[in-house]
Amino acid sequence: MVGTMIKNLREQAGHTQSDLAKLLGVSRTSVTGWENGTNSPIATHLIELSKIYGRSVDYMLGLERTETLCLDTFDEEEKNLVNHVWMYINSSKQV
Repeated sequence: MVGTMIKNLREQAGHTQSDLAKLLGVSRTSVTGWENGTNSPIATHLIELSKIYGRSVDYMLGLERTETLCLDTFDEEEKNLVNHVWMYINSSKQV
């Protein structure tokens, strides 16, 4: 499950396995192993993955069904934009 999540998030971000390996300081074969389920990332790599892709570790492990978006790296203008988009989407669903 975590391997599929890593692959999906990596592809959504437009990263290659080599790109992700460089970001994490691991080999490309490590990323390949995670994605195909032959091995699993250690906790520190899961934490780094959650920061890179803005998802909680619980979500990446499949323990949390709700996808969250981490806004820690966003500036105030970006946070306001996300908030406005969310309010628009939420109001559209209530109609």
